[in-house]
Formats: sequence, structure tokens, C-alpha cells
Amino acid sequence: MRMLMIPIFALAGGLVLSAQASADETGYPNGKPFRAIEQDFQDVKNDIADLSVDLGDLQSDVTMIKDDISAVKGDISMIKSDVAALSMALSVEVAVNTEICSKGAAQCSGFDPEDAADGNNALVQVHVSVSQAGEPVDGLTFDDFSFSGSFVPPGGSATTLCDQVDCGGSFFLGGNGLYMMFLKPFGDWDDGRYAGNISVTDPVGGGSGIALVTVDIPAAP
Repeated sequence: MRMLMIPIFALAGGLVLSAQASADETGYPNGKPFRAIEQDFQDVKNDIADLSVDLGDLQSDVTMIKDDISAVKGDISMIKSDVAALSMALSVEVAVNTEICSKGAAQCSGFDPEDAADGNNALVQVHVSVSQAGEPVDGLTFDDFSFSGSFVPPGGSATTLCDQVDCGGSFFLGGNGLYMMFLKPFGDWDDGRYAGNISVTDPVGGGSGIALVTVDIPAAP
């Protein structure tokens, strides 16, 4: 019987030593495993709290990104509107001729048959080129043009576009984006520079444009 008890006692002692070694390796205090478990839960809670802070920061970043995206969308909408407006704009170019009446033009029958100069009322021929996106704008009528003569020399009278009543049936001609019309003074010209704007509106395409018109009237010979 003694010989049998020795191995059993030795085996039991080995189990105790093994259990103690396992406790030391895992960090659990001998006889106090729940204290270690409590610490593990506290560590998990701390980790969760840290994650909550990180998530809060992430939500703030997401909100800022959403605001930035909304601002960019607004800018894109404005750019689209500007591009649409530019695509509708008419390009208007003007050239004037102060010598048309001295050449015997039919439109000048009711005006002085001379070059436009100080002291006469000879017409000034105006050619207007109208295009949109590089293409000529055709089909415009006299009513699609307007003139505002904002500046005249000291003592000079205002100017306006000559209509059919004063300039006859050929008061306005046009084709392939190029139009011809005439300026007349209210009264006689005075020497100096006249300046105004010709505005054009395309009732079909919806575009509009404007160009500066300058007329230099020489002194009487």
C-alpha cells in the first residue's frame, strides 16, 4: 500500500504545481481569478470608449466632407449656368463708312449727298457681323437691333438708326450673319467723335450681344 501512495501523492503535487504555473503564465492571481476577469472587462470598456471617441471624430469628418461636396455641387451648378450663358452669347462686330452718301447710295436720297461731316446730315453706313459659337446668325430683322448713342461731341445732336420712312426700302439688308443699316443725326453732324452701342437679340436662338460703335466726324472742309 505505501508503494502505491507515493506515485499518487507525487501526481497530485504535480497537478498543483502545474495549476500554479498556468496561473502565473496568464497573469491571473492564485486563488483570485475573478479579479483578473474584472480587469479584462475594464480594458474592454476602455477600448470601447476609445472607439466611441474615434467614431465621433469620424462622424465630424464625414459631415465636413458632405458640406464640402454640397459646396462643390453648388459651384458646378454655377459653372454650368455660366457656360450655358456663354454658349448663348452673340458675338457682334461693327464697321462704319462715312462716305456712303457721296457715292450716290439710294438710301441717301433724302439726305446731303456728301461724306458725313460737320454741318451736314449725310448718313453713316453701318455693317454689323453677328455670330454665335463661330457660326453666322442669319434671319435677323431690323427690330432685332437697337442703338443707343450715349456720347456726342460738344454741341452735337443725338443719333439713331434710320428706318424705312427716312431711308426707303433698302434701309436694312442682311444675310449670312452680316447686316447693313444706317445712322442718321437729329439735325446736322458736329465735328468730333460719336459713340454708342448696337445691341442685338436673336428671338429664335435666344442669344444676345452688344458692340461699341464709334463715328469720327471731320470738320467741314
